[in-house]
Amino acid sequence: VQRVYDCIARSWHGTRYKAWPRVEAFARALPRGSLIADVGAGNGKNLPACAETGVLGEPTGPSFPIASDLSFELARICAERGFQVAAADVTRLPFRTGAFDAVLCIAVLHHLSTRARRETACAECCRLLTPGGRAVFYAWAQEQEPSAGAARALSRTDDAADGGYSGHRFPTQDVLVPFHVPLRCVDMS
Repeated sequence: VQRVYDCIARSWHGTRYKAWPRVEAFARALPRGSLIADVGAGNGKNLPACAETGVLGEPTGPSFPIASDLSFELARICAERGFQVAAADVTRLPFRTGAFDAVLCIAVLHHLSTRARRETACAECCRLLTPGGRAVFYAWAQEQEPSAGAARALSRTDDAADGGYSGHRFPTQDVLVPFHVPLRCVDMS
């Protein structure tokens, strides 16, 4: 996973530019001055929502987002955008226990190859939280049918276009999603 994302980082960055609406709402609802870990931050698309305004649009003052990603190239993009970032594995995060008011773990868990690694990653994210801290996890799932309540909620929002229910049925759990890799990343040896 790291090698692939290191290869496609610049191209991938051009296709991921804003937080999903529910992630943004979560981040903006946090109290002023919150310390937020964005674990598996990719290019940092969620970080601006963590640092701007409150849920009603009022200035909240600075929250302090800190990113981490396994891909050195994606971590470099976060740093170039002016964010604090560490290149780190989600199963062994380099942050102090109980240091963060909130943790974002968006589109990360489905990249981990085993249930044990996914459970370790969730435990690591929770380890970072202060008592009473909050976390949000998003992961791709084979089961793409929402509950009746979720279907009603999605019909009232535009979330489906930004990471919500697509209605597509996937025949297997492992699906290769095509991404056109720049030629410079292809090993010709």
